[in-house]
Amino acid sequence: VLPTRDTFRRAAIALDVQQQLGSRVPVIISGGYTLGAHNPSEAQATMDFISKLRAQVTPIVLEDISTNTFESPQQVLPMLKQRSVHNALLVTGELHMLRSLAVYRARGLNPRPLAVSELPRGRFKLYHLLPSPQGMYNNYKVFYEYYGLAQYLLLGRISFDNLSNGEK
Repeated sequence: VLPTRDTFRRAAIALDVQQQLGSRVPVIISGGYTLGAHNPSEAQATMDFISKLRAQVTPIVLEDISTNTFESPQQVLPMLKQRSVHNALLVTGELHMLRSLAVYRARGLNPRPLAVSELPRGRFKLYHLLPSPQGMYNNYKVFYEYYGLAQYLLLGRISFDNLSNGEK
């Protein structure tokens, strides 16, 4: 089982940033058994794939219990505390960043965001307004995040205060 393209990009960017900073702090790859218990976890599939591509893998810690954004900090925060980590970098897709940050903030951690580009960049062309499979997928991802934010707010998993960084 291979990680999704987006998952692989996020993990590769996190490892590249870690290498550029010269840090030996481990990268925590989070993702559980979203494809069922008979398949490897998202975290394991990502680490396995990255390990095959890199001669030397910097420290990686797997969190393979969580199956969604809300569960991820429940599993990751104890790992950070065990390693006495007080400042963390959260690497995720630009569309997912707001909800992911809010969930971590609701748990008492305010990580620095590093959003990985997901949407098309560059000069606007008239054909961008035409329906396309990529356009439909981008719309799906945007609406999925809005739905997730609304759900988490309504269920009390996050508050509106968690959606801002607290700076005025």
